[in-house]
Amino acid sequence: MKKLFVFATVKSLVSPAGTASLKTTLKKAGDNTLLPNAKVTIQMEGGVAMEAISGEDGTTVHDNINPGVYNCKVEAVGMPAITFVKEVNTGTAARKEVFV
Repeated sequence: MKKLFVFATVKSLVSPAGTASLKTTLKKAGDNTLLPNAKVTIQMEGGVAMEAISGEDGTTVHDNINPGVYNCKVEAVGMPAITFVKEVNTGTAARKEVFV
């Protein structure tokens, strides 16, 4: 019975693993055009890094991820890497627009 009230147990009931997603839209700073073929890496502290490559529409989607705070990095050929932090909540499709 005591195990039911441990914070990690309660959190797993309220925010089950794999119930969130993050969509990142990448644009070139200055001319605001979409940025295809850029790598977006996301990682929760202590978690596994997950990578995605932006399509012709400049977007990447990380589906079925755990809710939490992610450290994110965008890398595109010939441009400096951009880092940001994004919180992703349960049952939501979080979105982030990044200018590189």
